[in-house]
Amino acid sequence: MDLLHLSMKKPGIRFLNKLEFQAPINYVKVHVKTPFFNILDRRSSNYDVVLITAHGSKDSILTVNSRDLNNQFKRYIFLEDTRYFVNDFIFAVSCDTALEFGEKSIENGALTYLGYSMKIEKMFSCNHKNIPKRIVHGYNIMFKKIFREALQDNLNIFLRYPTSVAMFKERLSFNIEQKLTQLFTLNPYDIHQKYGVKITEREINKYNAHIVMKQLEVINEIDKHFVCLGDANFFYHGTVVEMCKIHGKDQTKKYISKLQFYKELSNQKYKQYVESLM
Repeated sequence: MDLLHLSMKKPGIRFLNKLEFQAPINYVKVHVKTPFFNILDRRSSNYDVVLITAHGSKDSILTVNSRDLNNQFKRYIFLEDTRYFVNDFIFAVSCDTALEFGEKSIENGALTYLGYSMKIEKMFSCNHKNIPKRIVHGYNIMFKKIFREALQDNLNIFLRYPTSVAMFKERLSFNIEQKLTQLFTLNPYDIHQKYGVKITEREINKYNAHIVMKQLEVINEIDKHFVCLGDANFFYHGTVVEMCKIHGKDQTKKYISKLQFYKELSNQKYKQYVESLM
């Protein structure tokens, strides 16, 4: 298994359920916590890459609370459950979890935790009172697809080529901003072909610059709260295995040993494990 994905199919986040990965990446997706914990428990001695796409708070992963109309969410994965993350790299696309939840994950043995220390729903959803709802809805579709594509593309790179979490973090942020900036150059045909959104030339001229500029401001602010806890030099050991298959162990060892993030790995046990693969 290369990637374990807890994909909560809940309003506001279910668009991240449809991620695609290139062969030979072994991608396992679950939607509820019981099989998620079971897999992690069986693989506690492995060094897994774990993606969580769910609603979150500072001390928990949340689920929708269908029984209480006054409280939209309820806690689903608790601080004590972070014990299942031992030896893993966790990336949580969730509001606020890089606070107590991420810190507890590291305390309980996760090697690296990547997440957000603020609310992030505006990254996928803008709200402009003076712009027609149809236009705003169309841009929200584009913003969701932009994030999903950037996430998917950069995870594919991380799982296929030696890349530190710090590099993954910077590339993801850059790619989101890059894709947003490209909206300045697209015409109605391009937008419809790429994002499935219908918009006229007149509407682009009237609204595009304002909406995209505001969204870039939102992204830049959220990026300040995109936080890496633990070892930012962690990289996926499966990339070493694949390199050995293609280039042989000697060439792979020469290449990996020159990488700065490999030299600066802080977890010596994991570093020794990577060395044993070459």
